[in-house]
Amino acid sequence: MGGHALSHLGFLGDKRLFISDDGKAMLQFAVKGKNIVVLGDPQGEKSSFKSVLMKINEMADHYGYNCIFYQVSDELMSLYHDLGYHFFKLGEEATVDLDSFTISGKKNAGLRSTFNRFEKNGYTFSVYSPPFSHDFLEKIKHVSDEWLGKKREKQFSLGFFDQDYLSNAPIAVLKDADGEIIAFMNIMPTYQDGSISVDLMRYLPTAPSGVNDVLFIYLFRWAKEKGYRHFNLGMAPLSNVGFTKHSFLRERMASAVFHNVRYMYKFSGLRDFKNKYHPNWSGKYLAYRNKYSLASTMILVTKMISKGRAPSR
Repeated sequence: MGGHALSHLGFLGDKRLFISDDGKAMLQFAVKGKNIVVLGDPQGEKSSFKSVLMKINEMADHYGYNCIFYQVSDELMSLYHDLGYHFFKLGEEATVDLDSFTISGKKNAGLRSTFNRFEKNGYTFSVYSPPFSHDFLEKIKHVSDEWLGKKREKQFSLGFFDQDYLSNAPIAVLKDADGEIIAFMNIMPTYQDGSISVDLMRYLPTAPSGVNDVLFIYLFRWAKEKGYRHFNLGMAPLSNVGFTKHSFLRERMASAVFHNVRYMYKFSGLRDFKNKYHPNWSGKYLAYRNKYSLASTMILVTKMISKGRAPSR
């Protein structure tokens, strides 16, 4: 079955699966009160996408639930539109073309300088494949715990540290000159030919500046060697959304919700960070039924994402 950049989050265990009658398409969803919140577009065969969307809406209507779709693509907007949905642009998703990515040239001098500094100082990159040893999992858990500090883990559309979840795909690490792990990213299959992504990106507070850049550069090279053509960097929330005088009032209100509620990690500067890799950007949207309930819908979704685990010590 074909997937997308959010498919692998199904291994977290915090969502349910809704499958089409013909078994050829499915949706990931969670229930919050009388709301069914679906994560991403349908997965599987495109010919069955319309039927699985119709089926989950019919079920929601029958039992008195409200159906919300979080992070849908503009590619399938016509299907949601035909079912009576309105749209709010959540942000934009970045995808790096691995064939054209380079750290050479004047405009990439900063990335190149950072990368060379780490190599000169003896840092090394490795990709480990499951099954992982207990010792390895404990070492990356230490990194994760230090990175989290007092913050709570997120869930639903963001991964959290869980050994069962992490054991479903390779993990990339960066080690210092003494061979100690200072940062890691878990590789996230997209279940699409030629595309790959990452989920958790965690490093020790004592790690040198630029550690994420170096890990990404190594990962881009690794992915290209493995035959991948595209690297999905995920969404930059609220990118170019609700800030102009021409934006709808409800969009400005929803934007204010995301900027001021304390439930989300701080996303300021995320688009600038990803822009360093010269990605292609595509829109991601919230699809909702009642055009007057956008702000309350955004609060509901952010609370659901934030209701994660407290850091384990």
